Amino acid sequence: MISKKILGTFALSALLAFATPAQADTSGVWTGVDVGPSSYYVYLGGLTALSGQDVNAQSGWLARADVGYGNYDYDTTGVAGGNVDADVKAASAMVGYRHFFTKGSLTAYLGGDYSNHDQSPRDAANSVEGSKGGVKGSLELQADLAEKVSLNIGGHYSTAFQSYWTRATVGYNFGPVTVGPEVRLLGNEEFHQFRAGVAASAIDLGFANGMVYAGYAESSSRGDDGAYGGIGLSKNF
Repeated sequence: MISKKILGTFALSALLAFATPAQADTSGVWTGVDVGPSSYYVYLGGLTALSGQDVNAQSGWLARADVGYGNYDYDTTGVAGGNVDADVKAASAMVGYRHFFTKGSLTAYLGGDYSNHDQSPRDAANSVEGSKGGVKGSLELQADLAEKVSLNIGGHYSTAFQSYWTRATVGYNFGPVTVGPEVRLLGNEEFHQFRAGVAASAIDLGFANGMVYAGYAESSSRGDDGAYGGIGLSKNF
């Protein structure tokens, strides 16, 4: 269960992130919660244009950073009680370049990453334990496939615990919201998960854009199968 402390931290972060009046779109922030089978993850991040360019329309160099906190548990026969409960903390900072073309954009980042996994009790068969730093790379592609139909593909990989996350979605723009199917792959050197579902994005909330998604996840190596879902908020300014 998500503690009151974590919920309070998330609420305060969201309020601080979206309290700034709108200005030129040279920066952006995002925050959200992802819930999966026996797991949750809370995140907060931001980016800024290093040359003051419009991040929505002009090519140029970017800097971004993000932090996250989560919890997960799984059953195993290798520890007393048969269940491992773990907390995870993560942070990264990267520099990248966004290139706009006729019907979309491609962004690439490279930088450093830090992850900490705290197992309780310790699972000797699971190498994803303790703190580790690494090199992190990320790619993002946005393309208009047809009128009102868009493709979004994004992902990152870190040498810290060989962690990875990828997402692909095709959305139809209904006006107030863009809706379509999504697939995700995420994991590390000891855990792998496939997700398939539906996402609704670009929801104009006035103070920010909203996103919601849900579907079904299948895990291998460790973890349970089951429903997943999440909400997100983002704002450029």
